[in-house]
Amino acid sequence: IFPFLGSSRLAETIDRFQVSAVVHGHAHRGSYEGQTPGGAKVYNVAMHVAKPSGRPYALLEI
Repeated sequence: IFPFLGSSRLAETIDRFQVSAVVHGHAHRGSYEGQTPGGAKVYNVAMHVAKPSGRPYALLEI
């Protein structure tokens, strides 16, 4: 799994199992929030990715 963090290669599995949310900490010019083609929310919590609050942490309500 580690080589594929932050990759769309896990999206099919995430959607197949109807995952509500995914949290990962990998970033190369990443964005804080995204979603899979099936609509599962994906949160990139890597320290250097800008959070909507402007703080170095994020609070997620799922």
